[in-house]
Amino acid sequence: MVLVGEIVAGLQKCSRTLFYCTNRKGLKLLHRFNVNFSSKAATEKSVPNTLDEYKDQLRCSPVQPNDPRLLKVSILGEPNAGKSTLTNSLLGWRVCSVSRKVHTTRRNTAAVLTEGNTQIVFLDTPGLVTPDHGKKHHLDSTLTTGPSKSVQHADTILVVVDVSNKWTRNHLDPGILKLLHRYPNKDCVLVLNKIDLLQSKQKLLEVSRSLTMGKVGGKDMPAFPSRRKNQKISLNSLFKVTEDKLEENNKVDTETGWPNFSRVFMISALDGNGVADLKTYFLETAHPSSWLYHCSMVTDQSPLEVVQMAVREKILEYLPKEIPYNLNLDIEMWEVDDAGVLKVAMSVICPRRGLVKILIGHRGRMISRIAEEAKQAVANTFHCDVSLKLIVKYKEDQ
Repeated sequence: MVLVGEIVAGLQKCSRTLFYCTNRKGLKLLHRFNVNFSSKAATEKSVPNTLDEYKDQLRCSPVQPNDPRLLKVSILGEPNAGKSTLTNSLLGWRVCSVSRKVHTTRRNTAAVLTEGNTQIVFLDTPGLVTPDHGKKHHLDSTLTTGPSKSVQHADTILVVVDVSNKWTRNHLDPGILKLLHRYPNKDCVLVLNKIDLLQSKQKLLEVSRSLTMGKVGGKDMPAFPSRRKNQKISLNSLFKVTEDKLEENNKVDTETGWPNFSRVFMISALDGNGVADLKTYFLETAHPSSWLYHCSMVTDQSPLEVVQMAVREKILEYLPKEIPYNLNLDIEMWEVDDAGVLKVAMSVICPRRGLVKILIGHRGRMISRIAEEAKQAVANTFHCDVSLKLIVKYKEDQ
């Protein structure tokens, strides 16, 4: 634990330091000394690594170019559809945490892409959840209403579907359909993500037809290419086709998709395949309007949120089942030294003693691995050297 006396002494030695600590009563003390938003940061894209620089960036009014253009895009999709990975790929910058587990994104975040006279604001939302599901995973209460607010203020709705998930790929989530019906006049784009995990092009066409109800841009989709006349078909293939047809006939819901998508993009957000075409579409469809953010802005997340989400992302990767969702993360120390190295100490607070041993791992290997990978993720966001120390604690020992 960093004591207040140590902080005051440290302020006399360092001209560019930000400290953030939590005392035993849970009161958060924040001290700063001579932190300024530099002229370089005011003109170049950056993710500030101190709270003062972050606040200065938020307060900085956007300098409007000639003929400014703007597009606000709300990104919707079920949990783990790849929304955050897509956002990172579109920006070419790691601003959103990603994980194979659901609910890595725990609140609505804005990511800003500025090119030339055009600014695209991506409103990344967590996967649509019910209030009960949100409570189970300890998500912010605003997450059940956040996607709706995101869509309300957006110009374009981007629906992301994981085509590798055979259980969800053939129909849109009822919550998404409800939002689309609520705003039928907004431009809607369908993204079929993770195509690298689905080898069958025929299956991609079938999924696309199901999710669009056979219409894209107000026109009927072309019919599937028919099988060649003399082409042989195996008995197993015949059984598979029959089973698929029976499954379709037994569906209770008649509405599986949305017929008003203007475009369909088939991409792999992870390897970048097809992302450039989607980005071009957004840049070309932006409308004349003043920019919302300064050109240096990349994300509206605070530095503290960036680090907490990076650590939580790695904990999600390595700990089983519901354990990661029950842990609390507290920043105990935050410092940027004269060499520009960000030094962070964070407590990982466990509600049960047994979780402490699991999180630390054999000879501390588990927590060391999590800290190392989280440190690299933070460095990729801030574009600076990072030192990260994780301290595992039992809740009642504080």
